[in-house]
Amino acid sequence: MEIELNEVFAAIDTLYCEQTTAGSDVQRENLQKASDWLGNLQKSVQSWKIADQLLHMKRDIRSCFFASQTLRTKIQFYFGELPPESHESFRNSMLDHLSHITDEAHQGITTQLCVAVADLALLMSSWKDPFGDLWTEFGAFGRRKNLVPLLEVLIALPEELNSRQLRLGQKRREQMEAYCKAQVPRLIELLVTVVSSGSLAESQEIRVLRCLSSWFNLHCAEWLLLVKTGLMGFVLGIVSNPRTPARSLQTALMSNLCYLLFFISNLCYLL
Repeated sequence: MEIELNEVFAAIDTLYCEQTTAGSDVQRENLQKASDWLGNLQKSVQSWKIADQLLHMKRDIRSCFFASQTLRTKIQFYFGELPPESHESFRNSMLDHLSHITDEAHQGITTQLCVAVADLALLMSSWKDPFGDLWTEFGAFGRRKNLVPLLEVLIALPEELNSRQLRLGQKRREQMEAYCKAQVPRLIELLVTVVSSGSLAESQEIRVLRCLSSWFNLHCAEWLLLVKTGLMGFVLGIVSNPRTPARSLQTALMSNLCYLLFFISNLCYLL
């Protein structure tokens, strides 16, 4: 039976509104019914289309969060439900959703969508060059220049590659690990372009640091190229800057600094 979008919106509204006001038995019952109904919807094949439609409609944060969470879950655990002939159009729709992400976007929606696209890149064997396509689409000279989703997807890519939750066969995992290692020179080039573009907002500095930290888990000789760029100076400059106390930036530094400096010292030793 075809599900109408107004039914989905009504269930989402009930779920979130009743959560904040639930006091009576009737309200709690309505909340449980809405939660169960939406849970069953997420398990259905129809949820691919419905979630995609909700994101295109952009009615409100609640429906967009539900939709982005649904698509991430579907890609991560039920990618086989999607017919191969629809993979390309679905990917293009996901890239369109990414194009609307900004620093001001809801962080939960941003995270769900970017991780979903990273998972899609790993699972979709017909997507031959996800790194190159994302760079062409959202890079500094891209068709829809937008570094926020570009960096967020790249941060997620190695993390998802190493995630055992993602239903990725061993052969495919090895193929994508080799592919990602081969992209390290392009990643370095991309990040050099970002840090050389002028004064960076703190949010972008954090993304660059997180991106480096995530990709450092891919051990390969191509990282030697890093020493000949301004990225090392960028990292060390942030460390030595007495005006780096902003909590979010400080957190990013402290979580990555030991690994970054250890890696840099080993690179210098190899030269």
